[in-house]
Amino acid sequence: MGKYVKASSGTIASRHTASDHYYYNILAAYLYGTCPDELSAAFGLSMRVAASGMRVTSPSSAAPADRTTGPAIDTTNPVGSTEVPVRSTEIPVGSTEVPVRTADLLAFARARKLSVHRFKQSALLPRVKTVIGILKGLYPDELLDIGTGRGVFIWPLLNELPDLKTVCIDLNSRHIKVLSAVSSGGYPNIQARTMDATCIQYPENSFHTITMLEVLEHIPDYRQAAVELLRVARRFIVISVPSKPDTNPEHINLFTKKDIMNLFGRPPVKNIRFSTVPNHMIAVVSL
Repeated sequence: MGKYVKASSGTIASRHTASDHYYYNILAAYLYGTCPDELSAAFGLSMRVAASGMRVTSPSSAAPADRTTGPAIDTTNPVGSTEVPVRSTEIPVGSTEVPVRTADLLAFARARKLSVHRFKQSALLPRVKTVIGILKGLYPDELLDIGTGRGVFIWPLLNELPDLKTVCIDLNSRHIKVLSAVSSGGYPNIQARTMDATCIQYPENSFHTITMLEVLEHIPDYRQAAVELLRVARRFIVISVPSKPDTNPEHINLFTKKDIMNLFGRPPVKNIRFSTVPNHMIAVVSL
């Protein structure tokens, strides 16, 4: 991904910077989804941030944004259009474009007391990196992520698979509010709902793949959660849990491979594959 840069014409292009330490496009989408008018006014442009194609447009040609579903997305580039595909790293010769820096967006967020630390990009946790690799091999057409939380998994996933249709559920309404802002700010393929893993409000076989990372150990009625996952999953369930005791008082369950087999090892499950990373176990349940 690259950086937005403002051109003299009011359009934006992209410039990759190796020093990026935030998920820039996700951060921009969050800020746009939270306060679109202020963001546009602050930078003198209309940011149509799209997860697919990352296109933006000059104010003169911008279609009115739908504040419910996010800015309009146009994946075409018609003749005469002023839109610039911002994944390009080519800056035209003689351009007067000036980078809209990450620092500018962070200053904008601080001035409005918006917490954006969750969008900070750091080294991927081994379990997150492993699960993203697994998902790339499963080719899901839609995903349900249970217990999304602050986004330790979902932001790297969006960065790697920005077009994947994903529903995120969590009990914490503050996390849902942030996810909803990212969605309306440019990632309409993301939906967020406040929901309990033991009572998933979707019909049977609704999702090709379900992910549940570091959640099952928190749930008192984990058996009911397993029943719900098996009900709404169509092809795969990917779970990660701690593999050793730890000092987190919210971890009320500790699972072995045998425990996971007992929870999920019944029809329509075909097989369960296990892998390990430091202090964690990952299970891929195939239906």
